[in-house]
Parts: sequence; structure tokens; C-alpha cells
Amino acid sequence: MRKIDKSTFRANEFVKDLKEFETQNEEKHPPYDTGYAFYKKNYAPVFFSLLIQQKGVCAYTEHLLYPNIQEVEEKINQLLLEKEDYPKRKGYLGSIDHYNSNLKKERGWDIQNLFLIHSDLNRDKGIKETLNELNPANRNYSPRYYFYYSLSDHKFYPIRTLEHDLKESVRTQLDDVLGINSPAIVSLRKAYFRGIKTDIKLLGKTIEYFIAVEHNQFFTAFEMCKQDLLDMPLIN
Repeated sequence: MRKIDKSTFRANEFVKDLKEFETQNEEKHPPYDTGYAFYKKNYAPVFFSLLIQQKGVCAYTEHLLYPNIQEVEEKINQLLLEKEDYPKRKGYLGSIDHYNSNLKKERGWDIQNLFLIHSDLNRDKGIKETLNELNPANRNYSPRYYFYYSLSDHKFYPIRTLEHDLKESVRTQLDDVLGINSPAIVSLRKAYFRGIKTDIKLLGKTIEYFIAVEHNQFFTAFEMCKQDLLDMPLIN
């Protein structure tokens, strides 16, 4: 789960609408509810802005949501005008999640708290408590401060030097809240890195090649384990 820079957000009309609403309503946000005009107008633009901002992957697990992010970027001006049901109707995966669900009622459109994630993960996460330190949009967030990746079982683990309570909180987020160590995602990461290892072993590609190419998912895991891939057995 890498850091996400919210300054690259593309839905400028949404930002303008939100600021106007805040000015007229003592800094309050419009309800995040399908029955309201603000939602109907702005859900799709926010959805596609997040999809581009996150390079087409789930913000937490980094599993691919949409393979051709370049196509979305080319059509972004048109997509920013679509209505709220467009992403689902057209088969785009994912749904918008409020990282801290406690903010949804009063500040439901706070971009720092909005991320596109797998819809199943969104349902599973629900209103579970999240750790503010792990919000990918936090200015001081860096994955290396909090966890590392193990190629032996393809899971993330809390950094050993973390204070005990924080370490256990990070472990809970990884395993039970953010879906990062869910069995399905672990299996997908394992297959992804096995493919890279096969290309290195059988096709003669170098680790430098994979460092240079643009990956389309599991960015954080790759960055953390790229130097250890050469020692990873093919059967792993």
C-alpha cells in the first residue's frame, strides 16, 4: 500500500462544487447519499479521478482494478461528465471507500479520506476501525515505516522495531481490515511474483529489466522484495 498524492486529483468541477457548498454551509459537506443531487453529479467524476490517481489498482491491496489505465486517462474529460451509475453500468470494478468510516457522515466528500478499492473488500471493511498512521494520503506516511514484505509466504508484516501496541495495530490492519493479507490477495501476489521469477529463470530477463518496466499492480511488494527475487525458488 504505497503513498497516494492527492494533489493529482483530476475532478476540478467536483472540487469547485464542494468548496461552494462548504462556504454556504459553515464548512459542512453534502450528504454522501445516493438520493442527493450532489452525489448523482459527482460520484462518477470522483470514481474516475481516483482510478487514475491510483494507477488502476485498489488503494490498499494494489491488486489490479482496471488494466488499461491509459484508456481512462485518454477519455477522462468525457468520464468526468458521467452520472453516478456509469462506472457500475459499464463494468468498471471497485467502489469508493471512506478510509475512516467515522468521517463519512460529516465530511463524506473529503478527498484525503476517499479511496477506490475492491467492492468485496469495501463490504468486508465496513465500519471497522482504521489506523490513521496508515492512511495512504497522510503527508508523513511511508509503507517502509510500518511493514515489510516476506517472499517466503507473500505476506506483509509489521516492522519489528515498532512499539508493541502500534505493531499489533498494524498487524490487525494488514490481516483483518485493509485486506492486504487476505488469502485471495496473497495467492494473487504469489502468482504474480512466480511469473516474474519464471521470466528471469527461463527467459533470461534481468531484475534490472523488471525494475525499469512499468508494473501494473503490487507496486509496494515489488519495491520491497525486488533484490531478493533472484533467490526465490520457482515453486514458491
